[in-house]
Amino acid sequence: MEIAEVFKKVYIEDLFDVKGRASRLEYWLGAQLIGLAFLIPSYVIGDIGFVFDLWGLIAAITCGIRRLHDIDKSGWNLLWTFTVIGAFYVLYLYVQPSQQESNQYGSPRPHTIVLDE
Repeated sequence: MEIAEVFKKVYIEDLFDVKGRASRLEYWLGAQLIGLAFLIPSYVIGDIGFVFDLWGLIAAITCGIRRLHDIDKSGWNLLWTFTVIGAFYVLYLYVQPSQQESNQYGSPRPHTIVLDE
């Protein structure tokens, strides 16, 4: 999966979608690394940059929920980030490998399937 595909998936196609799953690649590359790029316009443009910040925040939250779905956890676990210890727990969940089988949130993303031989 290329950076352009991740950007399109996270910031355009699935911007308001909390259903389904997101792989580690989609979360870390899309919601985090590219998300930092959305902070730059807010400092350069000023008040209009708020739109970019809001867009990036929505994408990060929805992608985070889909990332939790990928490991068969509820998106409500994201609320743990409001506590210090809970934030470390959510970080731990975000780095877990994708669940290889289908779960209540859907099938695994094709690029995450590992074939056992």
